[in-house]
Amino acid sequence: MERAVQIQLVDFLNENSVLSQFQSGFRKKHSTETAIVYLSDRIIEHMDRQRLCGAAFIDLKKAFDLVDHKCLLHKLEHYGVRGNSLNWFKDYITTRTQRVKYDNKLSGSTEINYGVPQDKTAKEVEITLQNDIDKVLDWLEENKLLLNQTKTKVILFGTKPKLNKVNTFSILLKGQEIERVVKFKYLASCRAGTCMVHSTWSTSTIEEVARSAPQGLKWYHMYLLSNEQNNISRIHRAEKEGYKAIVLTVDSPYRGRKYPNERYPLSIPPHLNIPNVDPAILEIWRSDTATREEREATITNPRITWDAIRWLRSVSKLPVVLKGILTGEDARLAVQHGVDGIIVSCHGGRELDTVPASIEVLPEIVEAVDNKCEVYLDGGIRYGTDVFKALALGARAVFVGRPVLWGLAYQVSIPQ
Repeated sequence: MERAVQIQLVDFLNENSVLSQFQSGFRKKHSTETAIVYLSDRIIEHMDRQRLCGAAFIDLKKAFDLVDHKCLLHKLEHYGVRGNSLNWFKDYITTRTQRVKYDNKLSGSTEINYGVPQDKTAKEVEITLQNDIDKVLDWLEENKLLLNQTKTKVILFGTKPKLNKVNTFSILLKGQEIERVVKFKYLASCRAGTCMVHSTWSTSTIEEVARSAPQGLKWYHMYLLSNEQNNISRIHRAEKEGYKAIVLTVDSPYRGRKYPNERYPLSIPPHLNIPNVDPAILEIWRSDTATREEREATITNPRITWDAIRWLRSVSKLPVVLKGILTGEDARLAVQHGVDGIIVSCHGGRELDTVPASIEVLPEIVEAVDNKCEVYLDGGIRYGTDVFKALALGARAVFVGRPVLWGLAYQVSIPQ
């Protein structure tokens, strides 16, 4: 019933041009990706014209929980939902009650009433952005929504020469200055309802990612390194922070010989850190005297066998997803050992030469698991048609890596 009503309501809103052209959420063929593309285009347009451009990133507290029922019904009527249709919505969301049970004691019932382009100087951008923020605050107050002040940040975009001339840029929120930052985690995965697989080798901690997207679906991408206590510590931290699965990479018991890295040695920039990894490992990696073999020994674990799954089960209750399966034989063994999912992956073609592409072996693996666990795919996903092909061949979902990194790195100045 709800699905049928949702389809009719969205069709009505689209036919009557009710939704803003700038709205990306909850619209077909729109996502946070389209919002980011629009935002990036506007920023780049201003920078190309040697202009400054300001942006404020705001976050609402419990946005869906604080939707006022009377306000929502008023808006539906205002936009043309009337008669029996409006009465249906009224009956659906009103006269609902909730009770709380604690220590075998049941509270009384309580009714639920909520839930659900001019060339500008920095000062002119500041005034314009301040006015926009004030309007947003007024709208939030009218609709009985709360702004999360601690997560609200402001960024001033521009070319380096333009930004170097800016001495002060202050935007106020209820009398308090909004923190000005140079980067902001625009949480596409959470907003788009997708899954973020947070890598062991990330430059953000397990806790930072969890705080940034407390409601987002997060899996922890696990590498079993030489330090077992560090392995256990990372698993328990991920559990504590609400991660929902462990993704174990199984195609790297030894590191492949990466010729591009030999030509252009990979190193960790001094301004970055790998905070989830044992500092002793990073010390070896940063060492100028350590050999390739010594570095590789710290991040590989040739002892990874099917017993690793049993070990993971002994230290964690989280579901286990194996990443790096490329044959039906291994897929059947994975099912026999009780894994909860498989990511068909060739490690981006960087681990072993001449392996087949993930999409080539996907049908074989889907047939081998026989619906006994979910099958995902990564590698080579660049277009929407790539996603469609993977789903048509039996994948439950796909994962992307490099396209996201390329997007984040676009026109970013790398510290020397």
